[in-house]
Amino acid sequence: MDKAKILIVDDERFYIDLLVELLAPHYHTIVVRNGEKAIEQASAEPKPDLILLDIELPGIDGYEVCRRLKKNIATLEIPVIFLTIKANVNDEIRGFELGAVDYIYKPISHPILQARVKNHITLKNALEATRKQADDLKILVDEKTQELSKKVAEKQEAVEKLRYLANYDPLTRLPNRVLFKEQLIELCKQALKNNLLVAVLLIDLDHFKRVNDSMGHHIGDELLQMVALRIQNCLRKVDILARLGGDEFTVALSDLRQQDNAASVAQKIVSTLNKPFDLEGRNVHISASIGITIIPNDNEDLNSVLQNADMAMYQAKNKGKDTFEFFTSGLTALAQKHIELNDELRSALAKDQLQLYFQPIIDLSTNRIVGAEALLRWNHPTRGVIKPSEFLSIAEETGLICEISEWVFKSACEQAQQWRSKSLGDFYIAVNASPREFGIKTDFVSKIMNILEASKLPPDRLKVEITESLMMENLIDTIDKLKKIKQLGVGISVDDFGTGYSSLSYIRQFPVDTLKIDHSFVNEVTTNADNAKLIQAIIAMAVSLKLLVVAEGVESIEQLQFLKVQGCQLAQGYFISPPLPLQQFEEFIQNRDVILTLPD
Repeated sequence: MDKAKILIVDDERFYIDLLVELLAPHYHTIVVRNGEKAIEQASAEPKPDLILLDIELPGIDGYEVCRRLKKNIATLEIPVIFLTIKANVNDEIRGFELGAVDYIYKPISHPILQARVKNHITLKNALEATRKQADDLKILVDEKTQELSKKVAEKQEAVEKLRYLANYDPLTRLPNRVLFKEQLIELCKQALKNNLLVAVLLIDLDHFKRVNDSMGHHIGDELLQMVALRIQNCLRKVDILARLGGDEFTVALSDLRQQDNAASVAQKIVSTLNKPFDLEGRNVHISASIGITIIPNDNEDLNSVLQNADMAMYQAKNKGKDTFEFFTSGLTALAQKHIELNDELRSALAKDQLQLYFQPIIDLSTNRIVGAEALLRWNHPTRGVIKPSEFLSIAEETGLICEISEWVFKSACEQAQQWRSKSLGDFYIAVNASPREFGIKTDFVSKIMNILEASKLPPDRLKVEITESLMMENLIDTIDKLKKIKQLGVGISVDDFGTGYSSLSYIRQFPVDTLKIDHSFVNEVTTNADNAKLIQAIIAMAVSLKLLVVAEGVESIEQLQFLKVQGCQLAQGYFISPPLPLQQFEEFIQNRDVILTLPD
């Protein structure tokens, strides 16, 4: 059977290459870079089975291309999926009104791309087959009416099944995120017309991961189904319940006259989920944190509505979970906190409030320390020790990250050289590169070279860690920077490997020497067969490319033993040692007995 033909319309080389790599093995792909060429190619025989159309194009934009295609009878029925970095409801509505069948947002999620392309091509083929059967019916109606009617019904059932899969969560059979957004738009229109309120509840299950980890994913799936049923029983028929993904559900309550009505429903949901669940004869307890936002009181923009509910949900979690919180203007105090942290962060360097912690990296064949990762902490005078997750995003937004990153590299290199001078260890120091500091406008390579010269640390004792997502940004510039860093003699490590969208073909293009397996895979390696297979594949790939592998987040002897058996060379994690401040780390590295007693 011939491959389906997909027309890719985009003017960005990175996305063109990415789309072709993902789709070419399964489909015949054709690429054009502007709207005029897209219209011309869509009309050529054989016509495309599907068009992936970027909205922002040179010349006429994607909306105009779609409008012209849908006005031409020869191209009217070709499915069009928009590619866009926008996530605005009005833009989505405009695209659907023009005749588009779907949206895919950039940066592109590989599974979403593959699933939606496959679904819409299958749907198109099914519809064409249905039409063909209908034509046959007109000819054979007198003698095969009953037989052909059955076939039409079967085809229609297949089409409906495809539509169902595109709009519903297969596990819980609830509307998915896509359908929920469409339904919420209609609810909001009616509510505004009748001067009524709509409440959106974002429900996140507390401790769900613990159930998955301890009892297995099949039990977790069963729990999600039971949770969906209990929530549904708390709602009216006119209300909407959807599963957004993972352990996150959302509810839209329509035709409300006051927000207290939403509070009553939220409390009912909290109470019903507090009751134990019978899973394989065991009573399992979970709870829920719920964020509530009211439309139009809080905001009418769909994306802001979900964001507001998300903020309120995290407020509920911060208050101890198992409760609900309304979004209020007071929650913007979180934004105010960001502003305060930003102001204080500007003086943190001058006031010597930033501090490095160090986490050892060991060689699994010798149980000896071969490296240490430098991890930033903010020793705030009133807030205590603040982790990077709470302030680095602020630093990235304001540009302070460049100054902070330079301080981290400088301090880490100087400290590593001091350890060498005091004969405390000649291991490498690993430092994470900030996306902004590594960006196209900064002379990152010169900074590293100057820091090495000033600290007198041998280049091979420094390892720069970059994330997969950072690798894929500005591909040509990134490869060039990494090559220059490598020429200095500095090591390069890919952090959080497995969570992004790097592939074997991409890794080969980069001058890296180490892959760090993300802790989320290591955590479940002894309980999740898929994670175990993934780690085995990563290690095998790394060995074939002559790369080192570091397993992050090792928390148990079982995980350590698994990794050693699979040939993983290096490991770090709380089982070995948590990140330690300088004095405690130096005590640790001097205690050779601790290291030597790790299991063989």
